[in-house]
Formats: sequence, C-alpha cells, structure tokens
Amino acid sequence: MLRTANHGTNRERPRRTGRWGAALVAALAALLFLATGTAQAAGPSPSPSGHHKRTSKVYLKVTPETAKSVRGGDKPIKPPSLSGAHKDGTLTTPVSSITPNECLAQSSSRSGNGYGKDRFASCQAYHLHAWHVVCDWLFGCDQVGTADADLVDIQYTGNGARDAYIVQFVGNWVQDGDMSEITLTVNTTCTASAGSGPCNTVSGSPTTEPVEQWVLGDEFLYYSFEQPVGVGADQVSNAHLNWHITVAGGENGPVTRDGPDSGLRCDSASYIIQAGGSIGCVFPWVAPQTLVIHRGTTPESAQNIWEAQNTPLSTQPPSTLLGMPFKSIPGSPASGRPLHRDRDNITAHRNTARAACRTYFPGKYPAPNTDCDEYPFASTQEGAVDVGDFRNYVVKPIDSDDNQQAGRDLGDFYADQRILGSNDIHDPFYVSVQP
Repeated sequence: MLRTANHGTNRERPRRTGRWGAALVAALAALLFLATGTAQAAGPSPSPSGHHKRTSKVYLKVTPETAKSVRGGDKPIKPPSLSGAHKDGTLTTPVSSITPNECLAQSSSRSGNGYGKDRFASCQAYHLHAWHVVCDWLFGCDQVGTADADLVDIQYTGNGARDAYIVQFVGNWVQDGDMSEITLTVNTTCTASAGSGPCNTVSGSPTTEPVEQWVLGDEFLYYSFEQPVGVGADQVSNAHLNWHITVAGGENGPVTRDGPDSGLRCDSASYIIQAGGSIGCVFPWVAPQTLVIHRGTTPESAQNIWEAQNTPLSTQPPSTLLGMPFKSIPGSPASGRPLHRDRDNITAHRNTARAACRTYFPGKYPAPNTDCDEYPFASTQEGAVDVGDFRNYVVKPIDSDDNQQAGRDLGDFYADQRILGSNDIHDPFYVSVQP
C-alpha cells in the first residue's frame, strides 16, 4: 500500500536551547526592546553623513618675508605732510617715504622692531600662509585649500603733531584649492605703555573679507593714532604699534598672529619747542642719528672735532690713565660709542672746559672774538670732566662766529631729531666731520 505523508499531523520537533541559550535569547530581546524604545523617544539616530562625519579647521602661520620684489612695490607710499617749523617758518625734518620693495630689501625689516630708515619712518615685512583642513570620520583629513600673501607694514610719525600713521600693503596673493569658507581680518592697534598717556585711534579699523575676495587684488590699508598727552615736564608718552592677522571659519575658532612691536615715543618738551622745534613723535629704537659738521660752514669747530676723534693725544688738555698718556673720545660713527644729550650738567662741563682753555692756551683765551670750543659738547653726558689726570675731552680757542654757528647747528639737530636730554631720557647720537 502506498503511504502518503500527513502534513497536517507531522510537525517538526522544537530544538532544545538549554538554560544558557534561553538566557541569551532573553537578553537579546531586551536589548532590542530598549533600542526600539530609545529610537522612538529620541528620533532617528545620526547617519554617517550627519554632524560627526565632517570637521573643518583653519590654520595661520606668519613668518619673516625673504628679500623679494612685489607687484607695484617700487611705488612710494608717501606719508602725510609731517614736519615741524622753526620760528622763522622754515620746515624741518621732512619725513622720508618707504616703498614696499625698499622695505622687503632690508634684512632688519624681518626681525625686532623692524627697519628704521630714520627716527620718523620704519617698516616690517612678513609672509602670511593660511590653510584649510577638512577631516572625515571615515576617510581622514585633507588640506583642501591654502592662501599666501605678503604684508608690508610702514609706520610714519614726525614733528608738528603727536601722531603716528600706518600704511599697510597686503598683496601678492596666491591661492590653491578651496578657501571659500575662510575669512581674513587685518588690523593695527596702538597700545599705550604703562604710565603713559592714552593712544587713541583717529582713523582706521579692522578689515574683514573672505579670503577669495582678498585674492582678487592688492590692497593698501590706512590707520592713524594720537597720543595727545604724556607725563612729566616733557609730557613724554610711549606706545606699542602692532599689526594683527586673523583667519576664521573653522571649528577651531579664529586664529590670530600679532606683529612685533614698533615702539613709539611722543613728547612736548619745552626746550625742543623753545629751540625752534615743536611737539612730535619718534621711533626711539632706530639707530642713533648723526650730526654732520661741515668744514665749509664751521671750519675751526670741524677741525677741533676731527682731531678729538682721530688724533686725541695731540689735543689739549693732556690726559693720562694709570700714568700713561691716554684719550679715547667717543662720538664718531666708526667708534660705535655715541654721545648722549644731557641738559643737567651743561654749566659744570662748560666751566671745566673754559678753565682748561685758560690753563693750556694763555694769551689766546680769553681774547676778543674768541670762544673756548669743547668736544664732546657741554650738552652731553660725555662733556668735560676732570678725574685726576684723566681728561677725556678736548678744548681749543676758536673764532666766536664759527663756534656760535656750530652751536646753532647742534641746537637745530637736537630740535629736528627730537633728541631729548632730561628726566632720565638721554638720547644717543653721533658726530661726523664732512667737507
């Protein structure tokens, strides 16, 4: 007999899971229940393309610029008309202009305070490199864009006002890749030193643009600052001029790099004004300036200074140190030892010099139309002082007109260059004799 299967009554026997298997099944069921409940309460879980997949960061590096030329860099950036006036109305100390290429060519523009062309004009040159990095949780990080530029920061001040002016060249842009999400801000600030009068912004403000907008062309930015008052009898104030570069757009927040300090000093010294000068400001860190004595204008004074600097042992008064003839008189640029203005001991230095003239030039001094010419000048810290038999100065009777003209030239130099010599400020300077 043929037998057929009865599917209605023949069922598969259930498998036995055992005690541990049952526990595992229960645990999995509980986890599934909890996951379902949590998802229903909190909404759908983030997908790989959600917030945690992509992060964006921006970075900035500022380095000293190498010597180079930039487009349009030979165009002079002329400062505002800043110059003091003598009482006779003649202008003094016209401020020098600096071109971007001139600044870039100076190695000192890339370190310290920068390149000081004179006490009224200085500059700094730096290179900006910004880059944009995007990171993916699955695929890692990629640098998606970079931007490079040159920054030339030129500072001016002068006689006639307690102001400083800044001109910035930002250009020579090179972009590679995508920088569309990144902005760049350029700014300059003036911060008063402790104990000084305030430094106020007169004009200029931060300039913020997308990097891709900056890249479209070179830009010149302008700022001006004022220190209207100072402290002490000379109303001296000091301040710090600094540029600032900021990039933003990444999740790591704005990144800022600050430029080095270009120190500023302003004053309203009455003795500068009374000598025919005016109020004004300087960059006091600039190398000492040189007073040029011309033989064609004051030949006798020039010769006395030349002998002091070059053949001091042939001059009067005689001088010995430890029993040996010795004189080493400062002031020449070659010596590297400047003179320092000092208004507090002028009378003492002058009396010592005149006594030496009477001792070593009897019959010639005193005499009509004759003055006792001394070097170093009585208005310096290095003026005539006797220390035993050591007399590190020179004296000589010379024509009064010659001596007095040399004195006027020295006074004009002090006023034009804002050489201070009181209240613990003793500005250095050199003296050079020229044809």
